Amino acid sequence: MKEPNLLRFTAFAFAALLSHSTHAAKLEASRVIEFIPPPPATHGGNYSPSVMKDAFDGKTKVWWCAEDPVTLNEVVVYQEISSDGARTAPQIVLKANSITAGAPTISWEGDRACDPTVVRGSWTYLGVNYTYAMYYTTEHPGTSQPEGTSNRIGLAFSQNGTNWVKYTNNAVVQGPVANGYYGIGESVAWNVNGASSVRMMYTDVNAAGITQHYVRDAADGINFGTATPISYSGISVDGVAGVNTYNPAIAIAPGIYNGHYYYFMTLVCETHGPGVGFADNLAKGVCVYRTEGDSGLFNGPWTKILDSAQLRYVEKEPGFVTDQWGALLNLPAIGVYMACGDIGTPPGWPANWGLCTTDGTMN
Repeated sequence: MKEPNLLRFTAFAFAALLSHSTHAAKLEASRVIEFIPPPPATHGGNYSPSVMKDAFDGKTKVWWCAEDPVTLNEVVVYQEISSDGARTAPQIVLKANSITAGAPTISWEGDRACDPTVVRGSWTYLGVNYTYAMYYTTEHPGTSQPEGTSNRIGLAFSQNGTNWVKYTNNAVVQGPVANGYYGIGESVAWNVNGASSVRMMYTDVNAAGITQHYVRDAADGINFGTATPISYSGISVDGVAGVNTYNPAIAIAPGIYNGHYYYFMTLVCETHGPGVGFADNLAKGVCVYRTEGDSGLFNGPWTKILDSAQLRYVEKEPGFVTDQWGALLNLPAIGVYMACGDIGTPPGWPANWGLCTTDGTMN
């Protein structure tokens, strides 16, 4: 795959930055962001944030997954933060058509719309130009598969980030039926040319229960090409090589630092250990890794540059704070949002998850 050329964007003019090292600094202790109280439901609080610092209007825009208090299905929620710190009221901006009154049926979409990843760009759909694209996870429709499984990735377009028009032709990434396993989802996207070209990374848990993360490219943001697996070389969980298969959501973002083109990854790197609670509350803390160029992305190695500073009982489903194209900005400083939780029975029960943020500066 051709390495994206982000040097053209002034947002990446990181000249004369500090030199880098491979010693892992530490993320700051996470802080709770009071977006919304968890919905009154049995599971599924706030998680999977997509955070954009938009240079076009100076606002910080956050889309994330929460549970609709009426239908108890996952939906996409949005809030924006002005430069003076003022916040808009959180609002649901995307639901599955099956739980939206008057919406036509989408044959490949289930009852949930979650895991948003949003980028700016320019796309034309049904004769209308749009400046935002959102990729989201939805489950297999109907009852032939357990709920929340055999997932696939859908696409929607917007002109303002709040009113969305779904691309209904097909799921933009979909695999074979996963026979009760997760399938494909938890995507993270970034715009590689400031126009319509998008690169996407996503989780795939197949019918054999094997977890792998892949990258695909789409020149038009819609028709994605061949899947290429990313490397896990250098990544570990609790000191054991590999990613956390119980909590496989990771985030990747590109960025230029000290004249080098890097990919950065944030993911769960510490757990409470086997036999503690249940899969969702095993996650304990997140770390940040870095690798150089496409060679590193697909072949490794990754180097840990920011270690966990876990304070909450659960910290998982992280997302980077990026610019409007989906790339890191203000390096060497790095910002991460994540799901977090302390309370519940057992501790860290998902219905009590809020959104937390943490920051760090790599050496």
